[in-house]
Amino acid sequence: MAFALNVLRVSVGLLCVGALSLPALAVLLVLLPSRRARVYAISAWAKTVGWLCVRLSGVRLEIVGRERLRAARPAIFVCNHASLLDVLLVMWLTPFGTTAVAKKEILWVPLVGLVYALSGSLRIDRGDRPRAVAAMAAQARFLRRGGLSVAIWPEGTRSRTGRLLPLKKGFAHLALQTRLPVVPVVVSGAHRAWRVGGFSIREGARVKVEIGAPIPTEGWSRERLDEQVEAVARVFRALLPPDQQPVDPAAPDPTDPR
Repeated sequence: MAFALNVLRVSVGLLCVGALSLPALAVLLVLLPSRRARVYAISAWAKTVGWLCVRLSGVRLEIVGRERLRAARPAIFVCNHASLLDVLLVMWLTPFGTTAVAKKEILWVPLVGLVYALSGSLRIDRGDRPRAVAAMAAQARFLRRGGLSVAIWPEGTRSRTGRLLPLKKGFAHLALQTRLPVVPVVVSGAHRAWRVGGFSIREGARVKVEIGAPIPTEGWSRERLDEQVEAVARVFRALLPPDQQPVDPAAPDPTDPR
């Protein structure tokens, strides 16, 4: 019975996303001449969809440091990625006027992919590094001109176990080119509430979102990029629970279901 209710909850959420996507598409088509206007339109859509889906999920949510999201604007919001739920949380919580960086595969998601394609948000092909670097440079110019924020999931893929994966450097290159502060958005427990590949959510599961202090990037340099990425990773390690800490790459992960 509980499983059926959870599946129903997810199904209702998907139907709501579809219903909200149709008017969003119409608005985005009207706003095609202005990319900045489309970013604000998709931001309103994302905040609505994120809030609705998180509420429908039935998780027990704790948010710490939410005021830091509003204090650091514009900014680069970086989040760990272990569940669709953490994406929905970032969609809801980040300030109005936040764009996103996603993998090109998002275009295959029915309706949502089309909304994303029209939104003016960045999609990159991680398999084509030169094009990805050029796309990030263009995004940096767009952010500077528009005074916009951006959300990015720097692990590059969802962690199947919830454990933090190595952070890729794209967000740091973006910081070098924009000098926007980096704000860690650390999500704990989402992988247990909504597992990768699953179609049900554990009602009442505890999910915590902790917003780290903004990290200034005015003094960052290309020569110290690895050190700067590691400084951000340290914030995630400090705030994540033990079962989401990264493991030694040479050692098997005991929580990996595979």
